[in-house]
Amino acid sequence: MKKFTFSFSILVTCLSALALLVPQSVKAQLKWQEDFSSCPPGAALAGQNDWMQYSSGSGDVMVKAGALEFEGYPEGTSGNTLVFNAFNGQKVYHIINTDKNDEAQTSGIVAGTVYASMLIKVTDVPTKNHYVFNFLKKSSATTVWQDTKSGSELARLYVCPSAANEDGKYRLGVNIGTDAKQMAYAETEYTVGTTYLVVFKYSINAESNGADNFALYVNPASYTEEPAAATALFDGAALGFKAGIKPNFNGQTFGIEGLELRQTYSASSNGVGYEVGMLRVADTWQGLFEKQAVAATPKITLSPASLDFGTIMQGASGTKTITVHGVNLTGDVTVSTTATGVSLSAQTLAKEDVMSEAGAQLTVTATPEGASTGLEVAFASEGAETVNLPLKWTLIPVITYATAADFRNTAEPDYSSVTRISEHLAVVYATEMQLNSYDPTLYKVFYLQGSGAAVPVVDLYGSLTETYAVGDVVENVYGYACPGEYYNFIGNCIYAADTSLGTKQAEPAPVQPVETTAAEFAAAPATFTYRLVSVKNATGVNLAADAAFATGKALTFTDGTGNFTVNPFPGTTLE
Repeated sequence: MKKFTFSFSILVTCLSALALLVPQSVKAQLKWQEDFSSCPPGAALAGQNDWMQYSSGSGDVMVKAGALEFEGYPEGTSGNTLVFNAFNGQKVYHIINTDKNDEAQTSGIVAGTVYASMLIKVTDVPTKNHYVFNFLKKSSATTVWQDTKSGSELARLYVCPSAANEDGKYRLGVNIGTDAKQMAYAETEYTVGTTYLVVFKYSINAESNGADNFALYVNPASYTEEPAAATALFDGAALGFKAGIKPNFNGQTFGIEGLELRQTYSASSNGVGYEVGMLRVADTWQGLFEKQAVAATPKITLSPASLDFGTIMQGASGTKTITVHGVNLTGDVTVSTTATGVSLSAQTLAKEDVMSEAGAQLTVTATPEGASTGLEVAFASEGAETVNLPLKWTLIPVITYATAADFRNTAEPDYSSVTRISEHLAVVYATEMQLNSYDPTLYKVFYLQGSGAAVPVVDLYGSLTETYAVGDVVENVYGYACPGEYYNFIGNCIYAADTSLGTKQAEPAPVQPVETTAAEFAAAPATFTYRLVSVKNATGVNLAADAAFATGKALTFTDGTGNFTVNPFPGTTLE
């Protein structure tokens, strides 16, 4: 970002992006310049270099690599370009003056003339008039300039449809207020896709009690001499306009403190698509075009600026990816953290990747062991201010069982805590079924088999979004324990606590049945409950010739060690 200077008896260089004027009793020079060179290409503007979102609105204003070209611009154009999408609604603003005089009850620029200029290229013409630029002043003494906050808008630049409905053309207009009848239009219609230099002049007419003027100049012929006539002029006195900068009923005067750039989509109209570069503010015409040399400062920015992993079950992991951008870097970016249970996909990011338009990607994985209070990831590079990425999560305590058998054999598991089974469990059967006779709802039920037992898992609240089929293998199955008899199951079961049952392996595997005999099954039936079993050399006992293998039909078999009965699940076969 091109920083600014102001002077009174000595020259002072500001270290921030805010143009703080000296007290109004002293003659001050206002100069603020922004070419977005310190805003990383590919990143959102809001949050960079003291740019903030104005009020509400979605769809980021983005930074694009490279400057808009404009032949003859003094010392050439530089920096990057802002892109405003016709179908987005975010608005951004920057404070350029926070001068305050408590004795005079004034805030901001309350006297004289304010000039501003920018390069603009319209790419999409709206279906009705939309304003894309305006100055800002406080609405009241309690107005605070913060992200998503707002003030009072005045002195707007409008982009308007062609008066003759000519394709590829548009009009420009200016208005201090909002009365469409007072709009001052430029006589010329402008061409979509062409870059224009627009200059604004706001004249505060204190003696006229708010009858201020706002002038527009398009592609002025001189950078040192102000044109005698404006391209379009909002003449407050001639229009009877009295709502400019003047004392309110409390004797307070709120003057110009910032400027706003707007994306303008609404439900009733597409907005303006346009690009902006070389934004400047000064108190003289010549001051707009006197370029200021500022050292190129290395800077790192992160998107997002913090990571919230949400809810993580104890022993499980959460993964998030961020984009790291940078400008003017002289060395690679080193990434580090002292947070226990946090791992990074890289400890070094090449400066070429970080300074590219796409930026560098970094994956952060959290396997927390405790609260996230005060935990951060640090990003550092030579000459740049270290940037810290705050981490946040909510850790849910979990009772862990090594095997499904351990869980099934627990007489009274803790029904109020999350239960996890560590071993890999295979889905041996998946169905939808009623859980009791008085509730007709069909619930998803999965039978998951481990090394020594199987567990029924119910999607009791419809929370599952992950899909499961027979053969899927799941690690760290978790959910809430519940007594099986509540839902017509035998022994302990689990109901889903999240959108998944655990970590599903990339590839399914054939489910291996447990080999047994009728005698073994009869001796310890609980050992085989809900497991896939194989009984070899089984033959039917007194089966009719037309016996069908179907749900609700019990069939008896024998393997020579004893008889056993089979009551098929829906969708199963004899194969």
